[in-house]
Amino acid sequence: MHVVVDARYISRLQSGIGLYTQHLLRALAAIDPTTRYTYLTVSDGPDPGIRQPNFSPWVTRISFENHLVGDLWQSSYLPFRLAALGADLYHGPAVFLPLLKLGYRTVVTIHDLVAFLFPETVPTKYGIYMRWMTRLSVRSADRIIADSEATREDLVRQLGVPPEKIRTIHAALGTGYEPVRDPARLEAVRRSYRLEGPYILFVGNLEPRKNLVRLIEAYALLRRRVRLPHRLVLAGKRGWLYRPIFQAVERLGLQQEVIFTGYVAPEDLPAVYSMAEAFAFPSIYEGFGLPVLEAMACGVPVVAGASGSIPEVAGDAALLVPPYQVEAIAEALHRVLTEAVLRAELTARGLARSRAFSWERVAIQTREVYQQVHRRGRA
Repeated sequence: MHVVVDARYISRLQSGIGLYTQHLLRALAAIDPTTRYTYLTVSDGPDPGIRQPNFSPWVTRISFENHLVGDLWQSSYLPFRLAALGADLYHGPAVFLPLLKLGYRTVVTIHDLVAFLFPETVPTKYGIYMRWMTRLSVRSADRIIADSEATREDLVRQLGVPPEKIRTIHAALGTGYEPVRDPARLEAVRRSYRLEGPYILFVGNLEPRKNLVRLIEAYALLRRRVRLPHRLVLAGKRGWLYRPIFQAVERLGLQQEVIFTGYVAPEDLPAVYSMAEAFAFPSIYEGFGLPVLEAMACGVPVVAGASGSIPEVAGDAALLVPPYQVEAIAEALHRVLTEAVLRAELTARGLARSRAFSWERVAIQTREVYQQVHRRGRA
């Protein structure tokens, strides 16, 4: 079997889908020495670090940055190139697929349906584009992988996808997510990102569905009520529609108390998590919510929004709150910061919960999907 995986999401400023693709490829390389894999990568992108003889790169200059050129390339050139390569199966790790199939089957991973469920949280044109492309891909795909049962249910309910067409395969943590105790490493990371004093942490792109305006308002409310030495650290690059986040900081006079680190390198994230007193993730919608597990694995008590896939991923290891209620977010943060027994319970449960997810399992289950689709194609 010859599988082609689109790895063009792997970039030098890694976030969700790029990390998913990179971890999946590395895990497949670790468990599958017999299947032939070709991974499609961008010429100026980072090396995924795969050296197994059954894995080979296919380098292109066509990235996802230019949707018009990329879509034309995907619909016109890619199908014929896949056929010439002798591909049996093509895996699109996020929505996009070649709709013309010339002797090969397709699998697509759908991480979330934010453009359908919360269109106000994405740019208008992007939302229209993603809704259109998602509909086309889920109809065309021979099998769909969903990151969570919540996303699987959204696909069935919103797009009418037959349940049997979808396989839920939970994502997992990358390597290195554990409590960091080395004082020198902690101090170096603290200096790099100007993390002074104790802090409450958020990690993720700065965009509307992360609910950061309400988190900032909850933080301001907490500061008014109690003597709070903690700063609020928002760690992540700017996404779309981010201006209201910065405006909220200015409106509430928190310019000295809220720290924007910008993008944090993956190798620094475990230390950034480990130094936090609490992790706040009040997102209004997630297809999986990987930062919740990352924080748990680093021994940080978690306050998270009771929405989307987060309850499914967090289990009983986080303090879940209604994401639209500023008062509830503030109260949960206060409890996590001040109640020693609760902190200890959440920390212990979080460490155990984070170990329930592994990329080895993701790779095994994904390979099962490949094999099932390939067998059906040959029948």
